[in-house]
Amino acid sequence: MSDTSGLPNANADGVPVEDQPERFENGDGQEQNAQGTEPAETEPGQDRTAPEGAEDVTDAATTTIFTDAPLPGGSLVKAVYITQLRTAVNAMRAAAGLGAQSFTDPSLSAVKIKATHLTQLRTALDAARTAIGLPAVSYTDPTITAGSTVLKTVHIADLRNGVK
Repeated sequence: MSDTSGLPNANADGVPVEDQPERFENGDGQEQNAQGTEPAETEPGQDRTAPEGAEDVTDAATTTIFTDAPLPGGSLVKAVYITQLRTAVNAMRAAAGLGAQSFTDPSLSAVKIKATHLTQLRTALDAARTAIGLPAVSYTDPTITAGSTVLKTVHIADLRNGVK
């Protein structure tokens, strides 16, 4: 008998047990998963498309970790917030099959954050969401006007939520 200590528990298909949904009987002898629904049974080659009228559950879900998440209300907007958003937006664009967006002031060290930094992020994000089939982001202050729109943390939060 060989030593299997340290190896993950797997089913007959080699799928780790912890990656399988929990299953239990509902009292009627019917097997259900942890969400309380009957497991889907499919034969090899069987169509697994969603039934007509089913909601599309596309999720942007970038893997960018944001500094100061959640954003403290009323705090100053930091250059790192813009830099991280540029990374997240370009990751979404790549997932959508779009090229990377080039941004004004590629390095924000010693640069004051400008209206154009926000509008470029919004435009690039909107194009990615459209290409993926996600709805448009509803932005606080839909129009950012240089010299009159005050930059707020909610503007950063809108963009962060748009890439999640």
